[in-house]
Amino acid sequence: MKANDLEQFLKEYKAFKKIEHNKNFFEISGFPHYENVFSNVLSYFLTNNLILKCLLDCINTKFNTLDDAVCDVRREEYTDSGKRIDIVIETNDYIIGIENKINAPLYNDLDDYYNYLKKLSENLNKRPVCIILSKNKVLNISENWRNVVQKEFCNNIRNHYSELIGQLEYRYFLFLNEFVENIAYLQGASEMNNEFLKLAKIDDNAEKIENIISNGMDLRNELIQITNRIIGDLNDDENFTKKCVYNNIGDIGYFCSIAVLQNCFISEKKFNFTFDISVDINGFEISIFERNEKEDQDFWEILELIIHDFKNDFTVEKRAFYNKNISLNDYETVITLAKKWLKNFDDYIKSKDNIY
Repeated sequence: MKANDLEQFLKEYKAFKKIEHNKNFFEISGFPHYENVFSNVLSYFLTNNLILKCLLDCINTKFNTLDDAVCDVRREEYTDSGKRIDIVIETNDYIIGIENKINAPLYNDLDDYYNYLKKLSENLNKRPVCIILSKNKVLNISENWRNVVQKEFCNNIRNHYSELIGQLEYRYFLFLNEFVENIAYLQGASEMNNEFLKLAKIDDNAEKIENIISNGMDLRNELIQITNRIIGDLNDDENFTKKCVYNNIGDIGYFCSIAVLQNCFISEKKFNFTFDISVDINGFEISIFERNEKEDQDFWEILELIIHDFKNDFTVEKRAFYNKNISLNDYETVITLAKKWLKNFDDYIKSKDNIY
């Protein structure tokens, strides 16, 4: 791909609005796909008669919430052969067994499950109902089992929100909504950026975009290598006890990497001084700030004692001092300045017996 072709493409490119996906609670907690977590939450909400009705409506099984009610919900109930059924629900009229599947294949011994549930229902003089709750439609299952797709169950619950918000405590209704939103997330319900898709399909635009992404990834990796080099060159400093590299690795378009030196505690107030040396396409920027964001004039006074010429070298912005941008070609200048200021910290600490 010629450079002038890419340059022309970028000139003509119109920025499209990025579709943002608001994470639900399960995504934030890191458990969106965990089958056990899903089953635990589901079993809790299935103690509610209306939510159970939403499930049974998916298979046209009558459940009258005035005449029938949930008596018990059990997790991982053992069959006579020692196998475990995900959820077993007992109502006045039914014994309901649920095999819950999110991303895993269906390899369970459904006949064993059914025989156990049938025997249990006969002993209790109730009717057995066997349900496979799955992300996608399951084919070729036994006639003793009924399949419910999670999305259909999710839609039934949404249709009864006006009733459920009155039945559940507000916090549990919010949690139910997060559970339903996670079902939608698991179904891949996020909208595609159709405008960008349309652009990518024109002529050789896809090749150009791939070329830009590839070069962009190379650039990001180079910036990360530079910050790793900074950490290596400054690693001898003993006052800043934590040193790391930060970069938003999941964002392809994030052309910035930051070398972080922190945990330098000074004075009886234990100010946590932190150095950030950011590296982006515009060059280097050094900032010094207080990690715990304490609003105290003493911090600035101590900093002025440590870096005597900081008023000339730094610009104050909110709670941090920012050094002016230094060209990417001036790596040695950045390291020289950083080492100079780190030595000032060391001299100050040694002259004052105030580190804790």
